[in-house]
Amino acid sequence: MLSQFRRIHNGILKFERGLLAFALIAMLLLAVAQIVLRNIFGSGIVWADSMVRLLVLWTALLGAMQATHFREHIRIDALLRLIPEKWNPRVRAIMDILAGIICALAAWFSGQFVYLEYLDGAEAFGHLPSWLTASIIPFAFSIMAIRFMVGSFLHTIVDNTGKE
Repeated sequence: MLSQFRRIHNGILKFERGLLAFALIAMLLLAVAQIVLRNIFGSGIVWADSMVRLLVLWTALLGAMQATHFREHIRIDALLRLIPEKWNPRVRAIMDILAGIICALAAWFSGQFVYLEYLDGAEAFGHLPSWLTASIIPFAFSIMAIRFMVGSFLHTIVDNTGKE
């Protein structure tokens, strides 16, 4: 059962990384193509600028999901430097819980935003609905909230040396 869970978990991580790599490469290729088309041919792709902005959003949030998984996210750890090392896992757990709550709130409110976009029926560009393009926001924050909450429990499990 545990090996099956790990296999699924690793598959999800590979999918995330692949999607992140695809978004980053597509963003770079589209931006370079747009620059070349504008400077050499005096024209460009009508929807390219909107797509590049969208890919920046997706890349940032997919990157944040990866950073949260690998515990490489930005954190304010000044408190960890001031307290005894044996308290670090407990303080990290509390910080992870707070970060998880903030991410859950961001997921909730961005979900409301996506729902309003759906009701509005606006289009991002072409015939692509704007709610679909913005759906990465509540999804990414939900994943990050889950990862922070799981991380908070993992930080409370330490050995006698106080190290994780």
